[in-house]
Amino acid sequence: MKIDISANLKELTRKLDYIQREQVPFAASVALNNVASDVAGEITRQMEGKLENPTPFTLKAYQFRPGTFRGQRSNKRNLTVLIDPAEIQKSYLRYQIEGGIRFPKQSKILVPSSKAPKNQYGNLSRANRKRLIDGKGKFFSAGTKEGKTPGIYLRTPTGIEPMAFYVQEAKYKPLLPIDRIAQGVVKSKFDYRFQQALQRALATAR
Repeated sequence: MKIDISANLKELTRKLDYIQREQVPFAASVALNNVASDVAGEITRQMEGKLENPTPFTLKAYQFRPGTFRGQRSNKRNLTVLIDPAEIQKSYLRYQIEGGIRFPKQSKILVPSSKAPKNQYGNLSRANRKRLIDGKGKFFSAGTKEGKTPGIYLRTPTGIEPMAFYVQEAKYKPLLPIDRIAQGVVKSKFDYRFQQALQRALATAR
């Protein structure tokens, strides 16, 4: 996601004098980087409300700590920033942002049932996923030949319970409108961030 504030600057700098204009590129760069941090923070905040139990790892996709953002920073010669989430999170967050159909990297996608041992975020841990797939102990795989939905099942004293199902694809609806979020933050905060940065630049200018 790229943020360009050239249109904002035209209006903000129209009434500045020469000395003030000299500080504009530096102030604009500082403001832009601060707004990018604001954008990353707002996306992270909305992820907690719009996504279902996002993990701490997922919540670090756009900022590794508050007041930062992942991507390329602006400088006074290039007044644009690029907010770019970490690669691993980007690979699965794109479905929450754009929607679409996810196809498995291998043969099928394993989807846990309500009976599966999930962690606090509603996911299968790596250990439990491996335990199910390995089919050791009371776990076993079954499919249409056995008259069941393809998946992994558990033998219990009272019968058989489904633990996870194999699906060919997973469909997603877009839940995280990052472009709209970014536009809203830039519109509401850039003017203030720019004036703040310009005042500091003028106070320290020689």
